[in-house]
Amino acid sequence: MLQKSTKARVLLLAQAATILVFGGVSAASAFGPSSPEERAAARAERAAAEARRAEAAEAQVTPAVAEAEADDADADTAEAEAEGDATEDAAEEELVEQTIYDGVFTAEQAEVGKAVYTANCASCHANSMRGGPGGKRIIASVINTKYADLPLSAYFGFMQSAMPPGQEGSLTDKEYIDTLAYILQTHGAEPGDQELTADYEKLDYIIMGRKPAEEPAEQ
Repeated sequence: MLQKSTKARVLLLAQAATILVFGGVSAASAFGPSSPEERAAARAERAAAEARRAEAAEAQVTPAVAEAEADDADADTAEAEAEGDATEDAAEEELVEQTIYDGVFTAEQAEVGKAVYTANCASCHANSMRGGPGGKRIIASVINTKYADLPLSAYFGFMQSAMPPGQEGSLTDKEYIDTLAYILQTHGAEPGDQELTADYEKLDYIIMGRKPAEEPAEQ
């Protein structure tokens, strides 16, 4: 019984091989490439198929990537525009014309300047700043008349170039500007929230002027 079964399988395989050969396909080629050329061709076809699949996958991903990059670019542009607007607004705010009575220095700054003035200026101009044996007054009528229509940069420039006598320019920019804050406070200007700086461009936009007249109180 076993021998008949084995012979039957052999016969069926032989018949199948005969059909494949006469049908134009060899038994070897029906189950895969056998020659080196066929194997090489098969590898090339597989590589081409992999390339096509990769291109298809990339085509699906690329639009999403491009959209994400476009969103990032839009965000960067918006941020740059916002920063530019903020810079322009700040520049415009800095260059608005003011007077010394618009709170252009701080109380703390004037307090620091008081110590500098006492050590370097009071011996000539007196603690009151209204002049003494060795120097003229530097507030009140001097500011209200001589410097009334001039920018604060003119007064500050004179301080740096001529004071203290014989030691002109010996103080630092900060010491000069803090002293100026104290002078303005003593003259009658009220301190504010912004600190006075030794920036001539900004000082050009601060006019000295006369102290505004106070409005009478309502009855």
